[in-house]
Amino acid sequence: VGACCGGESTPGPENQDMNVPAVPPLWKASKAKIDVKALVRQDANMGRQPLFVEEVDLFEDLLHDCGLARAVVRVMVSEDFWVAYIRYFLRVDGVIVRVIDTRYICINGQNKVYREKYWRQGTWKTIMASDTSTTNAN
Repeated sequence: VGACCGGESTPGPENQDMNVPAVPPLWKASKAKIDVKALVRQDANMGRQPLFVEEVDLFEDLLHDCGLARAVVRVMVSEDFWVAYIRYFLRVDGVIVRVIDTRYICINGQNKVYREKYWRQGTWKTIMASDTSTTNAN
């Protein structure tokens, strides 16, 4: 599922001096597909290294030895774009696996932020069969 947020909001009267919108821009459905791997390859082919790459564990809980809940944020900033990837992973042993992925992408010069959201839930076997990349909590 894709969405796009542009800079269409207008400053409110109380925030005009700071140029801060009174109401944040709304997310709109978008069919745009951004190939992040291609953006990274293009940067590498031009001999550029990312300006910033970081991974931060927001939380991790072993659920009293009955599973795992984990949230991770990965950020990459380049001269031409930035990407923020957030993954929430939940596994309750023998019951359920839930993976929620959200990716924010901004390409310099477009004045838009793209958001892609994915939600998968089921047994370990069904999640493994649907997409092996979503079952890895790393």
